[in-house]
Amino acid sequence: MEEILYELRDHSAGLNCGIWDYSASFVNKFGHRHNFLLPDRSKYVNMEKRFLRSYMDLLVQTCHRRGALATGGMAALLLPQDPLTDSHQRVLATVTR
Repeated sequence: MEEILYELRDHSAGLNCGIWDYSASFVNKFGHRHNFLLPDRSKYVNMEKRFLRSYMDLLVQTCHRRGALATGGMAALLLPQDPLTDSHQRVLATVTR
């Protein structure tokens, strides 16, 4: 991460991390191999698992130490229009988490 930030210092504002980044890297590296199977993302591969949580924490610490932005992945949830509904609050709570 340090090297990426250094090499791209004139072209990038920071680094992004999230489950989609990890999944894309995994598929790019192992997708052509038939003996690799991606686990259920919602159950086994999410940002609350130790490995991905550590990855996110390291990225944030590295970016902040270098004065770069650390951004999270996209939140693939639709926000209901009425802000007074329970579903609206649940979506906001999930994205905030």
